[in-house]
Amino acid sequence: RDKASMAAGPNDKLSGQSVPSKLITGTFADDGTAQKLIKALKEEKGIITANMFQCRGIGALDKPGRFGRLPLAKSMQVVTVVVPAERADELFNYIYDEADIDRPDGGLIYQSALHSATAFSLPEGIG
Repeated sequence: RDKASMAAGPNDKLSGQSVPSKLITGTFADDGTAQKLIKALKEEKGIITANMFQCRGIGALDKPGRFGRLPLAKSMQVVTVVVPAERADELFNYIYDEADIDRPDGGLIYQSALHSATAFSLPEGIG
């Protein structure tokens, strides 16, 4: 198991303990990017602390609606990931690259500090 992963086994010292953490949040078009990102985080980085939800939003480059009003909102996906503070920059860069943020309508990603988070683990054989 990847020792730097936030996931801790039931017998690990960190399991259930408060650990310094950061929150990475990304908003993406409803095009499958969020689902692929969560799968990649688990399979490639061992991160199991990701959440996704759907919302509606508008982009800064969306054309104004009729009569200069706001454009129609479109379906978006929001992904939040709690990561160990010491891996935050690495995982932020990974998410940026994996989600292809640097493309038109690629989305938005930001990182914020958390005071701490409880280490999360799954029993062996699950996941």
